[in-house]
Amino acid sequence: MNSFTAQRPEAGAHDHPKGSAGIEPHRETVEDVLAALGSDSRCGLSDAEAASRLARFGPNQLESTKPIPAWRKFLAQFTDVLVVLLIIAGVISAVLWVVEGLPVPTRILQRKGGADEMDLRLKSIN
Repeated sequence: MNSFTAQRPEAGAHDHPKGSAGIEPHRETVEDVLAALGSDSRCGLSDAEAASRLARFGPNQLESTKPIPAWRKFLAQFTDVLVVLLIIAGVISAVLWVVEGLPVPTRILQRKGGADEMDLRLKSIN
């Protein structure tokens, strides 16, 4: 049988009690774990023992962390390089649209049309 320590772990240590041979409680029988922890499967802890453990270890609750503000979550979306590049490309496209009066895809199609005219001229020469 292994005896489990019921002491509060040091800061940064895990709350997993281990036996003297390093065997974890999940590898032991239920009776061995209950005996090592001083508990009963039918009755649980006595009121005196529960009060004693509450005084020694504190309440059984998780420490909560401060929630992340919504504005910080929103700004965190813009830390990726690809997202920033897409935003810059969108701004450049919008500026060109305002300055030239045509959306950038239309300008690209016009440039391609110019390339087609060049191909026709080269074919006519040959």
